[in-house]
Amino acid sequence: MVSVFAGFSVAEPALSAQIAATAAFPASESGAGRTARCGRRDHRRHHPHTGWRRLSRRSGAGACQSRKTPLRTVAAGDRAPSQGTRSGSRGINTGQERKAGPMGIVSLARRFVSLPPTDRRYYLQRFLDLKVHARSGFSQFGEDASIAAYLRTLGRTCRFYVDIGANRPVLHSNTYLFYRDGASGVLVEANPLLTARLRKKRPRDRVVNRGVLAEGSGTIDLHVMDMDGLSTLSSEWEERIVSRGLARSEQVVQVAVIGINDLLEAEVGTKAIDLASIDIEGLDFDVLSAWNFDRWRPFLFCVETGQVDPERYGKDRRFHDLLGSSGYEPLFETFANTIFVDRLAKPA
Repeated sequence: MVSVFAGFSVAEPALSAQIAATAAFPASESGAGRTARCGRRDHRRHHPHTGWRRLSRRSGAGACQSRKTPLRTVAAGDRAPSQGTRSGSRGINTGQERKAGPMGIVSLARRFVSLPPTDRRYYLQRFLDLKVHARSGFSQFGEDASIAAYLRTLGRTCRFYVDIGANRPVLHSNTYLFYRDGASGVLVEANPLLTARLRKKRPRDRVVNRGVLAEGSGTIDLHVMDMDGLSTLSSEWEERIVSRGLARSEQVVQVAVIGINDLLEAEVGTKAIDLASIDIEGLDFDVLSAWNFDRWRPFLFCVETGQVDPERYGKDRRFHDLLGSSGYEPLFETFANTIFVDRLAKPA
């Protein structure tokens, strides 16, 4: 796993031997003429040139010994090794010899503080996601975190998105990560119960309670499944899901519908779309086939292309051909989705 602090992976120049010797242990323990003291068995003391050692009392004259190497007693008149040399066979590295080691917490903190505010906010949030929430994103298969990382390499951000088939406001959402980071957009969801949740949790977004078709208007039956992520406007899709034991239909409700280009005209207008996510269970291909690419060209598409049933798994290659003919190419695949990028897009 790549650390969220990958931007900090370059080793910083090491602190000088003098700073290391005075900062790493109390002042009463430092000084060239001070040797490590013996005391309880198996305790730790710092020697000014050989570093930290675990000490134990041994037989004989009661001399302090390392478990591996005897500590070196330095007389008051001895000089510390010069910068860039090694102190003894087991001594610490000083100067440039230490720069290949892992970055210490002090250097890491200094590097973090020196970053621009936007970078600090980015890395801090990723750190909290991984260490506190034990996740890198909110999408079902990590699509959002991968998209965020890709945009970052290009110097771009996601400022505006369109999420068709938004479902829940946070769980398995392909756009909530960007909402939390300051973006906003249009969430389209046919299920009125889920629409209420979206409005409550994501007040900056424009929430549209409509089903989306290739074209047309009016009302249509929404088959609400016991797994709400599989609810669909397609009777054929509902029968397929039920017959294969993937979900069970709980109720049928009448919902208003709108054609995809009418939706984009009303809710997007002339805004540039950074990300369009489409997950509408059985109607994805029909809607994308009707999309007016001359008018609205999202920089990225996240499309559900996985074909999953109890007998086999595969990708629906029709989406690759359709989007490829419109100037898009696959960027990466996840278990359920394919991310497509506009190869005709101008640099940010």
